[in-house]
Parts: sequence; structure tokens; C-alpha cells
Amino acid sequence: MMKFALHAWCDKEYLAQADEIIVKYSEKERILEYPELYPNAAVTIQCYKETANNIDWKWLKSMAPLFPHGFSVGVIYFNMISIARLHGLNAYFLSYLDTFAELNRAYHEGSSYVYLNQPLFSQHDKVVRFGIPVRWTPNVVDASMRNVLGKLEHGTWIRPEDLQLYDIIDGCVVEFPGANGSRAEQALFRIYKSGVWEQDLGLLLLEFKGMNVANYLIPPAFGKTRCNCAQKCETFPNGDGCHVCEHALQIADFNNVNEYFNSELQPV
Repeated sequence: MMKFALHAWCDKEYLAQADEIIVKYSEKERILEYPELYPNAAVTIQCYKETANNIDWKWLKSMAPLFPHGFSVGVIYFNMISIARLHGLNAYFLSYLDTFAELNRAYHEGSSYVYLNQPLFSQHDKVVRFGIPVRWTPNVVDASMRNVLGKLEHGTWIRPEDLQLYDIIDGCVVEFPGANGSRAEQALFRIYKSGVWEQDLGLLLLEFKGMNVANYLIPPAFGKTRCNCAQKCETFPNGDGCHVCEHALQIADFNNVNEYFNSELQPV
């Protein structure tokens, strides 16, 4: 079953529902009270650039036994995974992987999780061979963070209705990076946990803001198609490939729907 992670800044009532709590290394002392407050939660400590050279591995190792449901460390360099493993800790690379060469390296380094960018994101049939649980970020449209997507619909976003299709390996996790504050993250948690969203996708996906996509009009088969499409749409320079995503969003465009109904309701 898919696990849900929340950042430590969320309200306690939400953290009590989370399967995993994400904590910045700079705020690591927070976890000292977690075994009592959240006895059923796993914990992951994420070590970004500002703390990468000052990690107290011995302290982290001493904390791990306090969390029987899981304790892991996110790191920004591949070679830090092996350092963590030398201390008996599970660790994973915090950047999105773009290629199978990177996924292979994550496998051989012993990464406990991976983040996937396109086209790996849409190749579930090949990704499962590596057996590494994926940390899915359904509200992130352009996982490259470099604004290289020609069309946002070709990105790494997931609808709440399709989330169960991404539970491809035991231990997969859902998290919501970039959410605008704890209230936004908590709202995403509720919505994706329910698996239903009948309003504008732009309210869930920041990069879709202003696109006016009526999610309830997207065909049910849409999500399954994206799981193994291998992002074929980007393999044809003249746009001759797949157009499933564009067509689905056109069907669900509020403007097109309103235009249709307005024309149909005009007196003859």
C-alpha cells in the first residue's frame, strides 16, 4: 500500500496520520519527541547542501532504533549513500533521476528510494526491475526544475484518481514538495488520500494554474496510458507522436466545455 509522507512543519493532527515524517537535518532535534508523539510513523532526515558537510552520522545511527517503522537519510551526492550504509543507515539520493544509467547507479549504491523524472517516470514496466521504492511527488509538474518541458502536460504530475497506479513496488511513498505552506500540504494530503478531485487541476498543480482543467472530465483510461508511455510524445521532433495528454486536457478544458454548452443552448 502506498505510504504518505508529510513535512515536520505540518500540524500535529496531520503528522499523526502520516506514514512518514520528513525532517530537515538542520531541525533534526525535532525527532527526539516523535517516538512518543508518532509511534507508528517512519522518519526521514533530508540533508541538503547547507548541511551536507557537517552530518553527524553517529547521532543519526543512534536515532534509527527509535523508529521501528523506518528511518532513512536523504543526501545530495551519490557517494554519501555508501557513507550512510557504512553507519548502518538507509539512504537515498534527493535529486530526480533522468536516465537508466542514474537508476542503475542508485541500485548499485544501495539507494533505499528514488525520485523519477521523465522519461523514467512513465516507464513503470522497466523501473520495477530495479526493485527500488519510488518517492512520488504528484504535485510536481516539471521535475527537472529547469523549465525544459515544452508542454507541461508531458510532465511528472499525477491525478489523485490515478495515484494507486503508481504503487508499483512495495514501500513507495507519496510526498508533496513545494506546497505553499503547511495548510496547502495538508490539503494535498487529504485530497490525494481520498483519491478524488472533481475541480480544476490547477488548484493542485502549481504549474497548471490558469489552465482551467476540469479533472472530472478526464477519461478514466488516461492515467493507465501514462504509466508506460515512455514519454513518446517527446521522441518526435515535429510533434508526430502520442497526443493523449493534450487531447485529455483539451476535453477537460473549462473554456471548451463552456463554449460547447453556450453554443448548444443558443436558440435555433
